[in-house]
Amino acid sequence: MSLWYKAAGQATGPVVLFLHGGPGYNAYAFEKAVGALLEPHLRMVYLDQRGCARSWFRSRPEQLGIENTVADIEKLRAHLGAERIFLIGHSFGGLVALEYQRAHPEHVGGLILAETSGNIVGALEYQLATLAAMAPERFPDKVEPLRELTTSRDSPFQRIMAAYGLLGRLPLQRQLHFASDEGQRRNEALDAESGLMACDSGPVASKYFVDGFIDSPHPELMKPLAAPAIVFGGRRSHVIGEVAIQAAARAWNAEVRWFENSGHFIYLEEPEAFARAVVEFVSRKPSGT
Repeated sequence: MSLWYKAAGQATGPVVLFLHGGPGYNAYAFEKAVGALLEPHLRMVYLDQRGCARSWFRSRPEQLGIENTVADIEKLRAHLGAERIFLIGHSFGGLVALEYQRAHPEHVGGLILAETSGNIVGALEYQLATLAAMAPERFPDKVEPLRELTTSRDSPFQRIMAAYGLLGRLPLQRQLHFASDEGQRRNEALDAESGLMACDSGPVASKYFVDGFIDSPHPELMKPLAAPAIVFGGRRSHVIGEVAIQAAARAWNAEVRWFENSGHFIYLEEPEAFARAVVEFVSRKPSGT
């Protein structure tokens, strides 16, 4: 197997690695949406994680999962010759960033945790409750099935997958993920342009699910961090939720930066503000210096 990555921007600038969500997505949309705004200031590194998109390979389950992905990041850091790296973890990529920080705190200069939480179970429950609450107005013919999903004894992951089947991907994501129709159209256009959505990311998500990384609480992910951190939240996102983002920031001793006109994909809906906030955070001098 081989991993796809791309390094671009300032050769001597701080190294900032983007970790996409999904699990099973890719780095293409992020690079195209905001890369040109970040690269004049930073050495940006875009990575399609193990088993995803341009890093896809015919894998066995034991070749996937968090431990192997964290090991890939550490090998990439060493290959780049960077003593310390900054990590931008978006959505599920935030959990990957947290796990890397736990394993290699000495190599982390800081964490930018965008629309993420250490409590995936809580995020999925929040999404289901939000869909049920908005159903009378947005999905009037699906009110009862959505309400039933909030009380089902199936796992949260199984129930959110059932909601996707019930509503369809685009209508569901428009309500939970995006602040505007334009934001969703831009995301869909970049996905179509990439040609990567046909890649089978199912094994990646399945391994995280089987390992309990999606459907089980992980208290260690909600502990104080050894590195400086900032949490980005989209005010109009219904993927993580304001309460959960604030709780995560408190647990991590991190500040919160809200983006008022964004949903889950802040870098798509407010790219300039996103880039300014990243550059400002990475450029800060450590306290006491």
